Amino acid sequence: MPTTRSDEKTAAKEELAAEALAQLQEALRAAAILLPSLRLDLASPKLGLVVLGAVNAETARLLALAVREGSRATRP
Repeated sequence: MPTTRSDEKTAAKEELAAEALAQLQEALRAAAILLPSLRLDLASPKLGLVVLGAVNAETARLLALAVREGSRATRP
């Protein structure tokens, strides 16, 4: 069966999502943060979604701190 333009767009979104997932996993690992449910959303491949999942309060706090510190580092 020939590949359609829609199939190509879906594949591109899946690839972008997989790359984003890998980058996020690496950054979280460097910050010693574990998101146990972090994964690609295989139920919606056309959307290219990354599922962050639920975390406990301590992990949410650590994530907030890491994001805050990162945003400070990028400001002039």
